[in-house]
Amino acid sequence: MRWALILLIAVSFAVRLYALDAKSLWSDEGLSLRRAEQPLFLIFKNLNLIPVDPNYYDGGEEGRIAPSPDLHPPLYFLMMRFWIWMAGESEFALRFPSAVAATLALPLLYALARRLLGAETGLWAALLGAVSPFYLWYAQEARMYTWVVVLGLASVYTLLPLLKGRPRLRDYAVYTAVTLALLYTHYSGFLLLGFEVIVYGVRRLRLRARRLWSRPWIVLIVLVALAAALVPLVPYAWRTLQLRGIFALEYRPLHLILAEAWSSFSLGLRNPVIQPLWQTAPFLIVFAVGTAALFLSRRREAWMVCLGYLLLPILLLYALSLVKPNYMNPRHLMVVSPAWELVMAYGLATLRRRLWPGLLVALACVLALRGWAGYEIFTSHDMWKDDIRGAVQYIEERARPGDAIVLHHHVIRLTFDYYYDGPYPEAVIPIYYHAYDTKAFRERSLKDFAAWAQEYDRIWFLYGPPPTYFPHDLLPDWAGDNLFKVEQRSFEAWWTYVAVAAYDDGPPLFDVLPDDARPLDLDFGGLRLVGYRAPETAAGENAWLAFYWRSEGDLPDEPLTLAVRLRDEAGGVWLERTEQVLPFYPQAAWPDAAIVMTEFRLPLPGDMPPVSFAVEVTPVGWGDAAAVGRLSVTRPGARGQAPSPKARFEGGIELLSGELAGDTFRAGHPLLGALSWRAAAAPAGDYRLRVRLVDLLGREVAAGEMAPSAAGFPTSAWLPDDRVAGHVALALPADLKGGAYRLQVGLADAGGAAVPVRRWYGSSDWVAVGRVRVEAWPLETKLPDGVEFLLEDVRLGDAIRLRGYDLTQEDDALALTLYWQADAPPEANCHVFVHVGAPDAPPVAQADGVPVDWQRPTTTWRAGEVVADAYTISLAGVEPGRYNLLVGMYDPAAGGQRPKTSVGGEVVPGGYVLLREVEVAK
Repeated sequence: MRWALILLIAVSFAVRLYALDAKSLWSDEGLSLRRAEQPLFLIFKNLNLIPVDPNYYDGGEEGRIAPSPDLHPPLYFLMMRFWIWMAGESEFALRFPSAVAATLALPLLYALARRLLGAETGLWAALLGAVSPFYLWYAQEARMYTWVVVLGLASVYTLLPLLKGRPRLRDYAVYTAVTLALLYTHYSGFLLLGFEVIVYGVRRLRLRARRLWSRPWIVLIVLVALAAALVPLVPYAWRTLQLRGIFALEYRPLHLILAEAWSSFSLGLRNPVIQPLWQTAPFLIVFAVGTAALFLSRRREAWMVCLGYLLLPILLLYALSLVKPNYMNPRHLMVVSPAWELVMAYGLATLRRRLWPGLLVALACVLALRGWAGYEIFTSHDMWKDDIRGAVQYIEERARPGDAIVLHHHVIRLTFDYYYDGPYPEAVIPIYYHAYDTKAFRERSLKDFAAWAQEYDRIWFLYGPPPTYFPHDLLPDWAGDNLFKVEQRSFEAWWTYVAVAAYDDGPPLFDVLPDDARPLDLDFGGLRLVGYRAPETAAGENAWLAFYWRSEGDLPDEPLTLAVRLRDEAGGVWLERTEQVLPFYPQAAWPDAAIVMTEFRLPLPGDMPPVSFAVEVTPVGWGDAAAVGRLSVTRPGARGQAPSPKARFEGGIELLSGELAGDTFRAGHPLLGALSWRAAAAPAGDYRLRVRLVDLLGREVAAGEMAPSAAGFPTSAWLPDDRVAGHVALALPADLKGGAYRLQVGLADAGGAAVPVRRWYGSSDWVAVGRVRVEAWPLETKLPDGVEFLLEDVRLGDAIRLRGYDLTQEDDALALTLYWQADAPPEANCHVFVHVGAPDAPPVAQADGVPVDWQRPTTTWRAGEVVADAYTISLAGVEPGRYNLLVGMYDPAAGGQRPKTSVGGEVVPGGYVLLREVEVAK
């Protein structure tokens, strides 16, 4: 049993540490950090210092700050102060003490249950505590609540010796020290103290009078010591009770408090807190079994402690709330949560002794439900804490010189500044003030917000979480009515909501093209691109591309979406991004005569080659890609420390990393990947990248050679400490067998000789990048049964035959399946076109593309292979009549040239095959 408990504690600790820093700190955790960093006298005063002035931050000067009462005693923050001094203030370090406390609760649960109910119940209690999602949630939060659990357990455990006949002075001293630690950690400890006083009094009254009064001076000393130690807390506790309208503290009926308690104790914090009965029923049943077993047993002390531990503090809390609301959510009941686990543990122990099949069912339900709830804490976005970190990253990625940041909540400032260390001015509006509900204060806040919007180019407004005692929609509504919204984003938030919006003073309209823009005249059919601008940008920064548009007709009532690509001199795509621009300014609202500027953010990787790239833009839904200009990328201004290289080549080049685009590739398709290089010294010459694929026996099955980086940036142009990205594109043979392979890369000099890789045991010519699995297409060499229309001797070029087709016409569409067969592997990558219309006229309907929905380029076809290729041709809007159905191929790489097409040995002019006529009815 001892080893089982140790293993349980170790596994539980590991789970509590898993992904400890994955989620953002939220506002309460920011308060923990802020208070722990304050001088000691302020920690003891139970105060937080809140920035007051809107111009609190203007590049280095701090304005006024105001004290704000904290609702919690100082002990946890004192502990955190010294812990931060030793471990730092990373998210992991800040939350680590909570994970430790949640783990310490397990041996204490075992010890208390063993003392009251036996060793078996103790092990069940430790198991239930280990899988508790309630404890897991707070184990990963930089707050005091898991310490409340630990100290509460320790207080009850040290109370037990005082319930015996003749307690020793040492027993009273230990109990007093532990209970004082609890009271100085959280005020809910007074609820537990109330229970303990009642239990102690009842228990002592049941003893003989001689024992009760034989050593009354010890009790008197303890009471005096407790009172004296609690004196410093009295003014702060009293001030807290006097505060009016503390946010989220409200009166709650007793039955709702109890329902929230059993739901959260069972399955952790959820939204809503009270979960469906079918989910909490297994826990209630086990709890009921444990309660009944306690009453039926002769362990009077056990049921009095366990049930009193759970219920009396809750009843005291409710009684106090009748005088002043003091309940927010189930975390204020953390101090009594161990009692729930104790009673449930006794229920499981009773089922094992009396009804072991019932134990199996109950245990399976409890572990499955708690396991799923714990899994959701790690994986479900519904369980993410308020993502202030994500909001900060979003702003930092998009903000530019001339921007400013406005926060809507003074408390969020503390967490925001933990993550934000940028150059942009920031303010909190409204300022921290107690009279939020006055008209004058609202007008002052609007005036402050308007002044910031006028002073800066754009305002990044973190409008959620909202301030507690201020109209939530006042400033967002004013911004929506008076400013131009550039973009908006919401983030995960469990407690409230987190949202950011960017505002400008008006839409980006111009009467004439700005002088710094390159004039263009590209017609996309009602949308004309008249200008382009792209300032030189360093790798690792945002490239802001500006496109200038003019509407020439009716535009849709939706935002414009752009796809932008960067190509090097050889036409290789180095960056591609699709994004909606001006999302709150639909195209239908664009003025006809004005020029509308859309800015497109293109984040450049830090190892982007420093060359000039051709820029292509596609207005999605308006036409094909068009080249608009160039973007010059320069070397980054500063670099961090390079990671350890994967391989060092002679000649001064290091391979930092290699990553494949996937784990599985198709035969006949390219194997794609990315490499990262570093020039340890100026390379001795121009090198080429060699790539090969080998099987598990080392036999080469595919090989290729390409530039190590972008065309136009040979290795001879690399400077020392340059970090440069490279691409891998290896054509896999169409007839490559499926299986596992290894990808290897190397370098070759100008003469074609391999550049050795230096290793501690010698040198080699190749570096392994990764393992891949190749899947071969099933090789079909016969037409499927039941092809509707068979064709004889229809050829497209020297290698491809059209063997037949299936055709159905339903509603306003044709469904066509073509059956191709390759006599030999085709050399050209041809596209297929399907036209409805006359041979010498523009089609009235059409479909085209790479065969098999872009999955089977003709270069992947094998000798003798039959390929089924399906198309759907919409006939919507086609005038009634009879039309020809035409099929053919063209080579995009050869300017759309069509292969020589013949039917029955006769060459067909125009390079198409007439399949049949189709009729479009009225």
